[in-house]
Amino acid sequence: MEAKNNDEFDYVEPTEVEDLCFLPEDLQVFEIKDPKQRVTAVQKRFFPRMHMLRDYALELIHEIYEIDPRKGSSYVNSPMPREDAKAPKGFEAVIVGIIGKGKNTALLDVKRQTGGAYNLHPSQLCFVVTADGTVRAEFMPFRYPKVSDEYVLAFHKLVVDCRDNVEALFAYGNLSHPFATELRPLRDLFGIRRHDMVLQRIVSPEYYVPIFVESLDQVVSAFIAMYPFYEYGRAVAGGVEPQFATLVDRLRAWQQRSE
Repeated sequence: MEAKNNDEFDYVEPTEVEDLCFLPEDLQVFEIKDPKQRVTAVQKRFFPRMHMLRDYALELIHEIYEIDPRKGSSYVNSPMPREDAKAPKGFEAVIVGIIGKGKNTALLDVKRQTGGAYNLHPSQLCFVVTADGTVRAEFMPFRYPKVSDEYVLAFHKLVVDCRDNVEALFAYGNLSHPFATELRPLRDLFGIRRHDMVLQRIVSPEYYVPIFVESLDQVVSAFIAMYPFYEYGRAVAGGVEPQFATLVDRLRAWQQRSE
Protein backbone atom coordinates (compact mmCIF):
# COMPACT_ATOMS: atom_id res chain seq x y z
CA MET A 1 0.00 0.00 0.00
CA GLU A 2 1.36 3.42 -0.95
CA ALA A 3 1.83 5.76 1.99
CA LYS A 4 -0.46 8.78 2.06
CA ASN A 5 0.78 12.33 1.97
CA ASN A 6 0.49 14.55 5.02
CA ASP A 7 -2.50 16.43 3.58
CA GLU A 8 -4.51 13.21 3.37
CA PHE A 9 -4.47 12.65 7.14
CA ASP A 10 -7.22 14.26 9.16
CA TYR A 11 -6.54 15.87 12.52
CA VAL A 12 -7.76 13.34 15.08
CA GLU A 13 -9.30 15.17 18.04
CA PRO A 14 -10.90 12.90 20.68
CA THR A 15 -13.72 14.24 22.81
CA GLU A 16 -13.91 11.68 25.64
CA VAL A 17 -11.39 9.38 27.30
CA GLU A 18 -13.80 6.49 26.71
CA ASP A 19 -13.44 7.05 22.97
CA LEU A 20 -9.66 6.71 22.92
CA CYS A 21 -8.23 4.02 20.67
CA PHE A 22 -5.28 3.38 18.38
CA LEU A 23 -5.88 1.58 15.09
CA PRO A 24 -3.71 -0.09 12.43
CA GLU A 25 -4.37 2.72 9.94
CA ASP A 26 -2.75 5.17 12.36
CA LEU A 27 0.63 3.61 11.62
CA GLN A 28 0.61 4.68 7.97
CA VAL A 29 1.94 8.12 8.95
CA PHE A 30 5.29 6.52 9.81
CA GLU A 31 5.63 5.56 6.13
CA ILE A 32 5.61 9.14 4.81
CA LYS A 33 8.95 9.67 3.11
CA ASP A 34 9.41 13.42 3.51
CA PRO A 35 10.80 14.02 7.05
CA LYS A 36 8.95 17.28 7.71
CA GLN A 37 5.66 15.92 6.41
CA ARG A 38 6.12 12.77 8.48
CA VAL A 39 6.70 14.77 11.68
CA THR A 40 3.66 16.97 11.04
CA ALA A 41 1.44 14.01 10.21
CA VAL A 42 2.54 12.07 13.30
CA GLN A 43 1.90 15.08 15.53
CA LYS A 44 -1.58 15.60 14.08
CA ARG A 45 -2.44 11.93 14.14
CA PHE A 46 -1.19 11.00 17.61
CA PHE A 47 -0.67 14.05 19.84
CA PRO A 48 -4.37 14.84 20.51
CA ARG A 49 -5.13 11.34 21.77
CA MET A 50 -1.85 10.91 23.63
CA HIS A 51 -2.27 14.29 25.32
CA MET A 52 -5.73 13.25 26.47
CA LEU A 53 -4.30 9.97 27.77
CA ARG A 54 -1.51 11.83 29.61
CA ASP A 55 -3.89 14.39 31.12
CA TYR A 56 -6.27 11.65 32.27
CA ALA A 57 -3.39 9.80 33.96
CA LEU A 58 -2.10 12.98 35.62
CA GLU A 59 -5.54 13.75 37.05
CA LEU A 60 -5.66 10.25 38.57
CA ILE A 61 -2.15 10.70 39.96
CA HIS A 62 -3.27 13.97 41.57
CA GLU A 63 -6.23 12.18 43.16
CA ILE A 64 -4.35 9.09 44.32
CA TYR A 65 -1.07 10.56 45.53
CA GLU A 66 -2.45 13.93 46.71
CA ILE A 67 0.28 15.70 44.80
CA ASP A 68 0.03 17.79 41.65
CA PRO A 69 2.28 16.02 39.12
CA ARG A 70 2.29 19.09 36.86
CA LYS A 71 3.96 21.22 39.50
CA GLY A 72 7.68 21.05 38.92
CA SER A 73 7.27 19.07 35.70
CA SER A 74 7.41 19.89 32.02
CA TYR A 75 5.69 18.07 29.19
CA VAL A 76 7.52 15.68 26.88
CA ASN A 77 6.34 15.64 23.25
CA SER A 78 8.35 13.78 20.65
CA PRO A 79 8.91 14.19 17.78
CA MET A 80 9.05 17.93 18.40
CA PRO A 81 12.09 19.36 16.61
CA ARG A 82 13.07 22.96 17.24
CA GLU A 83 11.90 25.41 14.62
CA ASP A 84 15.50 26.02 13.54
CA ALA A 85 16.34 22.30 13.47
CA LYS A 86 16.01 19.80 10.68
CA ALA A 87 13.20 17.29 10.99
CA PRO A 88 14.51 13.90 12.18
CA LYS A 89 15.10 11.62 9.21
CA GLY A 90 13.89 8.57 11.05
CA PHE A 91 12.01 7.97 14.27
CA GLU A 92 10.22 4.86 15.36
CA ALA A 93 7.99 6.11 18.18
CA VAL A 94 5.76 8.90 19.43
CA ILE A 95 6.46 9.84 23.05
CA VAL A 96 4.28 11.96 25.35
CA GLY A 97 4.72 12.37 29.09
CA ILE A 98 6.42 14.41 31.80
CA ILE A 99 9.94 15.29 32.85
CA GLY A 100 11.24 17.21 35.84
CA LYS A 101 11.28 20.92 35.12
CA GLY A 102 14.76 22.37 34.99
CA LYS A 103 15.97 25.96 35.21
CA ASN A 104 18.74 27.23 32.99
CA THR A 105 20.13 29.28 35.86
CA ALA A 106 19.82 26.61 38.57
CA LEU A 107 21.94 23.49 38.73
CA LEU A 108 20.57 20.23 40.09
CA ASP A 109 22.19 18.03 42.72
CA VAL A 110 22.60 15.25 40.17
CA LYS A 111 26.10 15.35 38.71
CA ARG A 112 27.83 14.25 35.54
CA GLN A 113 30.60 11.68 35.69
CA THR A 114 33.01 14.57 35.15
CA GLY A 115 31.69 16.32 38.26
CA GLY A 116 29.69 19.12 36.63
CA ALA A 117 26.01 19.53 37.53
CA TYR A 118 23.00 19.14 35.22
CA ASN A 119 20.32 21.79 34.93
CA LEU A 120 17.84 19.42 33.25
CA HIS A 121 16.36 16.38 34.96
CA PRO A 122 17.71 13.00 33.83
CA SER A 123 14.49 10.96 34.23
CA GLN A 124 11.13 10.95 32.45
CA LEU A 125 7.76 9.17 32.61
CA CYS A 126 5.98 8.67 29.30
CA PHE A 127 3.48 6.93 27.07
CA VAL A 128 4.99 5.45 23.91
CA VAL A 129 3.39 4.43 20.62
CA THR A 130 5.78 2.70 18.23
CA ALA A 131 5.82 2.39 14.46
CA ASP A 132 5.43 -1.37 14.98
CA GLY A 133 2.00 -0.74 16.51
CA THR A 134 2.68 -1.20 20.22
CA VAL A 135 1.50 1.04 23.04
CA ARG A 136 3.17 1.11 26.46
CA ALA A 137 4.12 3.27 29.44
CA GLU A 138 7.72 3.52 30.56
CA PHE A 139 9.85 5.20 33.19
CA MET A 140 13.38 6.05 32.08
CA PRO A 141 15.58 7.14 35.00
CA PHE A 142 18.77 7.75 33.04
CA ARG A 143 18.13 9.80 29.89
CA TYR A 144 21.77 10.85 30.23
CA PRO A 145 24.06 7.78 30.23
CA LYS A 146 26.83 9.83 31.87
CA VAL A 147 25.06 10.67 35.13
CA SER A 148 27.20 10.18 38.21
CA ASP A 149 27.48 6.85 39.99
CA GLU A 150 25.93 8.49 43.07
CA TYR A 151 22.69 9.20 41.21
CA VAL A 152 22.52 5.68 39.77
CA LEU A 153 23.26 4.17 43.18
CA ALA A 154 20.41 6.17 44.71
CA PHE A 155 18.02 4.19 42.49
CA HIS A 156 19.78 0.93 43.22
CA LYS A 157 19.52 1.65 46.95
CA LEU A 158 15.79 2.28 46.52
CA VAL A 159 15.26 -1.11 44.88
CA VAL A 160 17.28 -2.93 47.56
CA ASP A 161 16.17 -1.07 50.71
CA CYS A 162 12.50 -0.56 49.79
CA ARG A 163 11.90 -3.90 48.15
CA ASP A 164 8.39 -4.43 49.56
CA ASN A 165 7.17 -1.07 48.29
CA VAL A 166 8.90 -1.51 44.95
CA GLU A 167 7.33 -4.95 44.51
CA ALA A 168 3.93 -3.54 45.45
CA LEU A 169 4.18 -1.00 42.63
CA PHE A 170 5.34 -3.67 40.18
CA ALA A 171 2.34 -5.81 41.14
CA TYR A 172 -0.19 -2.98 40.90
CA GLY A 173 0.97 -1.85 37.47
CA ASN A 174 1.98 -5.27 36.15
CA LEU A 175 5.40 -3.71 35.58
CA SER A 176 8.57 -5.36 34.40
CA HIS A 177 12.20 -4.51 33.73
CA PRO A 178 14.37 -5.50 30.77
CA PHE A 179 16.41 -8.01 32.75
CA ALA A 180 13.38 -10.05 33.84
CA THR A 181 13.58 -12.16 30.68
CA GLU A 182 17.09 -13.16 31.74
CA LEU A 183 15.67 -14.35 35.09
CA ARG A 184 17.82 -11.78 36.88
CA PRO A 185 16.38 -10.45 40.14
CA LEU A 186 14.89 -7.01 40.59
CA ARG A 187 17.89 -5.93 42.66
CA ASP A 188 19.96 -6.08 39.44
CA LEU A 189 17.95 -3.14 38.14
CA PHE A 190 19.72 0.23 38.32
CA GLY A 191 23.20 -1.17 38.84
CA ILE A 192 26.41 0.46 37.67
CA ARG A 193 26.72 -1.02 34.18
CA ARG A 194 27.46 1.80 31.79
CA HIS A 195 27.08 -0.33 28.66
CA ASP A 196 23.35 -0.91 29.24
CA MET A 197 22.23 2.29 30.95
CA VAL A 198 19.66 2.97 28.26
CA LEU A 199 18.03 -0.41 28.99
CA GLN A 200 17.58 0.31 32.67
CA ARG A 201 13.97 1.34 32.69
CA ILE A 202 10.62 0.20 34.01
CA VAL A 203 7.96 -0.73 31.45
CA SER A 204 4.32 -1.71 31.25
CA PRO A 205 3.01 -4.61 29.20
CA GLU A 206 2.89 -3.77 25.49
CA TYR A 207 -0.44 -3.81 23.69
CA TYR A 208 -0.75 -4.07 19.92
CA VAL A 209 -3.14 -2.10 17.75
CA PRO A 210 -6.07 -2.13 17.55
CA ILE A 211 -6.14 -1.04 21.18
CA PHE A 212 -9.21 0.33 22.92
CA VAL A 213 -9.96 1.88 26.28
CA GLU A 214 -9.99 -1.41 28.21
CA SER A 215 -6.33 -2.06 27.37
CA LEU A 216 -5.42 1.63 27.64
CA ASP A 217 -6.70 1.53 31.22
CA GLN A 218 -4.01 -1.06 31.94
CA VAL A 219 -1.35 1.20 30.44
CA VAL A 220 -2.63 4.09 32.56
CA SER A 221 -2.47 1.91 35.69
CA ALA A 222 1.15 1.16 34.89
CA PHE A 223 1.88 4.88 34.39
CA ILE A 224 0.31 5.56 37.82
CA ALA A 225 2.41 2.80 39.42
CA MET A 226 5.58 4.30 37.93
CA TYR A 227 4.92 7.78 39.30
CA PRO A 228 6.59 7.21 42.73
CA PHE A 229 9.79 6.25 40.87
CA TYR A 230 9.55 9.43 38.81
CA GLU A 231 8.97 11.54 41.91
CA TYR A 232 11.88 9.81 43.63
CA GLY A 233 14.24 10.67 40.78
CA ARG A 234 13.02 14.25 40.70
CA ALA A 235 13.57 14.59 44.46
CA VAL A 236 17.08 13.10 44.36
CA ALA A 237 18.04 15.34 41.44
CA GLY A 238 16.59 18.38 43.18
CA GLY A 239 18.26 17.68 46.50
CA VAL A 240 15.03 17.28 48.49
CA GLU A 241 13.74 14.44 50.67
CA PRO A 242 11.96 11.77 48.57
CA GLN A 243 8.38 10.79 49.45
CA PHE A 244 8.56 7.31 47.96
CA ALA A 245 7.15 5.36 50.94
CA THR A 246 4.44 7.97 51.54
CA LEU A 247 3.28 7.78 47.93
CA VAL A 248 3.11 3.98 48.01
CA ASP A 249 1.04 4.16 51.20
CA ARG A 250 -1.34 6.60 49.51
CA LEU A 251 -1.75 4.23 46.57
CA ARG A 252 -2.59 1.39 48.95
CA ALA A 253 -5.12 3.59 50.77
CA TRP A 254 -6.72 4.60 47.49
CA GLN A 255 -6.97 0.96 46.43
CA GLN A 256 -8.74 0.11 49.68
CA ARG A 257 -11.20 2.98 49.25
CA SER A 258 -11.90 1.89 45.68
CA GLU A 259 -12.72 -1.72 46.56
